[in-house]
Amino acid sequence: MTQNQVSSKVSMAPTLLNANLHLNWSMLLGILMFVYTVLTTYLVFDLKTRTANFAAEIKSLKEDLEEQQQIVHLFRRQNNVRWFHPSRRRRGTNPGGVDGEDLISCFVCPPGPPGPKGDTGEEGPRGKRGRRGTTGKQGGKGPPGPIGSKGTKGDKGEAGSRGMPGPRGEIGPKGDQGSNGLQGDTGLRGMPGPQGPRGPTGSHTISEVRRSAQAIHLQGDSDNKFPSLRMLDASGVLRNWQIGSNTGGFTLLANGNVTIAERGQYYIYSNVLFYDDSAFYGAHTTVNGIPFLTCSGMRAKASLKFGTCYSSGVIVLQPQDMIGIRSVYPSRIVDAHRESTYFGVIKL
Repeated sequence: MTQNQVSSKVSMAPTLLNANLHLNWSMLLGILMFVYTVLTTYLVFDLKTRTANFAAEIKSLKEDLEEQQQIVHLFRRQNNVRWFHPSRRRRGTNPGGVDGEDLISCFVCPPGPPGPKGDTGEEGPRGKRGRRGTTGKQGGKGPPGPIGSKGTKGDKGEAGSRGMPGPRGEIGPKGDQGSNGLQGDTGLRGMPGPQGPRGPTGSHTISEVRRSAQAIHLQGDSDNKFPSLRMLDASGVLRNWQIGSNTGGFTLLANGNVTIAERGQYYIYSNVLFYDDSAFYGAHTTVNGIPFLTCSGMRAKASLKFGTCYSSGVIVLQPQDMIGIRSVYPSRIVDAHRESTYFGVIKL
């Protein structure tokens, strides 16, 4: 071994010694802490156990003492036991031969006669209310009581369900004639009757009538055939007319309007029979598309489907003026009978 190796080992010895000492002290400290923890836990557990046992013994002694006090109290009440302090006893009266300052002795005496009744003591405080007892068995039915007075009449009850019809009775005597009933709804128009006989020939010729007056009368196109109802389009214009009479001076156009040939004063009349379940109805008499006359009506109820609208008036017209009939409410239904829906123009 060389000198350098010896010198290195000598220099390392203190370092190793210090490391070993540090390690030993750490292990010793850990062991002490473990022992301390175990001892502390054991002592705490033992203390709790002893405390519990001590409390149980105290509770047992307390219960024994209470039981003995109850026995002594009961014994005193039943046997009339009298207690004396040792200082008040006569000498030689202790049958057991036991002396002592704190000794309390007793002897049993025969019960004497009852003493006089003492004064009534003050009324003590009211005790707590006891528990409610169990419900007893229902007793037997008692005899019926006397009949009470008649009570007041109760309210009228609800009507019961209708019973089965009884047997038909005998026919009674004829009663008095009743009052007339309300008028029913207007029925549908019946079939037209046969055409009447031709009247006598007038005294004027057609040429004379044309010279004296100018008039045109237009009527519905149903020609007395069923069904006579016509649905109007969205514009509401009445177009399907038939010429009932025309003395000249008027022209019926394809759009349902009538044109005027001469200037003058004219009387215009119109009648439209509506048939639907709408509440309101009405018709305009137009001159060149502008309303000149307006009629309107209202139904009392939907079942009264028929509604007549009539208007008339006088106006000055110019040549080529156009006169027509248009419904106030579009897309309505009209009765196209010639007696129901018509209009005309008369020159005055």
